[in-house]
Amino acid sequence: MAAIGSPHASQVLFGLVFTLPSYLEEVYRSFGKTLDKFHGERAYRLPLPARYVVDRQGQIRASDVNADYTVRPDPEETLAQLRRLSAYSERRRPET
Repeated sequence: MAAIGSPHASQVLFGLVFTLPSYLEEVYRSFGKTLDKFHGERAYRLPLPARYVVDRQGQIRASDVNADYTVRPDPEETLAQLRRLSAYSERRRPET
């Protein structure tokens, strides 16, 4: 488990990390990439990119997590989700 304050403690908390298999750990070491020293832990882990759209009540309305760091959600898709959420919130707001 990552120490509080480590570079990716929140990713560990939410399960958004990828632990490298031993053969990849050796490859990283051969290139001088010492993730254990960089992250301050023995495990060779990398954070997973994630995107969450959360409403005002703290409920997750949309999420996207992919182990392939090159696959990211389209920013326009995220903006569309935010617009829909905003419009929904406006319709539910009591008139004053």
